Amino acid sequence: LTTPSPSTTPSRMPSSIPSFVPSGAPSSTNSEMPSMQPSAPPVSACASFDLRSFNAQTVFGNDQNGHEHFYTFGDPIPSWQIWDGTATTWLSENSRDASFLSASYSDIASFKSGQISLLTTTNAASYLEVNAIDSSNFELKIYLAEPGCSLPSSGLSCGSTLSDLTFDSAVFGDDQNGVEHYLYCGWSIWDGIFSTRYMMEDSISPSGLRASYSEPATGFSGTVFLLTTTDPASYLEVKTIDNGFTFEMKIYMSETTCLLPSSGNSC
Repeated sequence: LTTPSPSTTPSRMPSSIPSFVPSGAPSSTNSEMPSMQPSAPPVSACASFDLRSFNAQTVFGNDQNGHEHFYTFGDPIPSWQIWDGTATTWLSENSRDASFLSASYSDIASFKSGQISLLTTTNAASYLEVNAIDSSNFELKIYLAEPGCSLPSSGLSCGSTLSDLTFDSAVFGDDQNGVEHYLYCGWSIWDGIFSTRYMMEDSISPSGLRASYSEPATGFSGTVFLLTTTDPASYLEVKTIDNGFTFEMKIYMSETTCLLPSSGNSC
């Protein structure tokens, strides 16, 4: 048998593969492929701040039930105080997440717990949100406004608290029923008929801007608030809430003068 030479072996493969790419389709070369690399997310102006950044500074505000929540930053010992108008509960930190932007808290004795989160906002000013999920569980969200990244201004701009009021400090005025209320070493109430009733302080909030008073013999109770106002002069508001047994006294200090209201005889 004679073996045919390679030059005479019939070819079963086409010499070239025809292209089936339709006319006008984009080229498949790597240089013209669209980039699939995702763009990097923008870096927050507050990215360098976390729960360790504001040592010994405080923020506070009220939840929807009127309970004051007072948080003190600390590394390694922060604290979260909750004041319900009668007593203060302290929550201790259990753990923080890896980013140091969230932390869980609890108090074994009261079975209360909560979570704190440090967030950012595009609002012009930083602010605080406090939410009572139920009577034992709470959320505290601290929003830092970019680019300043400062803590919310929660407190009294005049720097005073109810604890700063000395024995020389007194404010007084009438409620809507014409009953005189006099705050000085206690809370005196005079209705013009019976002898003066005295309520003593039971508890003061962690911020020092609210205090509760009561007089068990009569069943009288009340809350004093120390607030600020942009009005040029300080003033006092006193209100009887129900049946003449519960009262509110709000002391508004003018941010211009930071003085107590002038309630009495100027002489």
